[in-house]
Amino acid sequence: MPVLIDSNPFPLGFITTAPGVPVSILANYPTLDVELYSCNLILIQSHSENIGRCFIGNERLNLLTGEGLIYTLMGAGDSFVLSNIAANVFRLTDFRIDVEFAGDGVTAAIYLR
Repeated sequence: MPVLIDSNPFPLGFITTAPGVPVSILANYPTLDVELYSCNLILIQSHSENIGRCFIGNERLNLLTGEGLIYTLMGAGDSFVLSNIAANVFRLTDFRIDVEFAGDGVTAAIYLR
């Protein structure tokens, strides 16, 4: 059964991965039907316990080549907001997270139009 968004902002929870293994920002909600929602703001914050950098990218995120890299969270507690107040919306399935050290991760939330 698909997950329904019932709050705005909608928390995507803690997102962690192994270094070099990008994961979707929707990793905690694989059944979320993103076609039902228009997202125009994404908030991503690195965990306060992180020891390394976290990387935000698109579906081509590759830390060896830099392809697909959008932003680097430089340390614990660093945050990034991707906002689009125009008519365009973000495709949530396009965004990935990767980490420098195992156990590091981010917390994310989305805001809907």
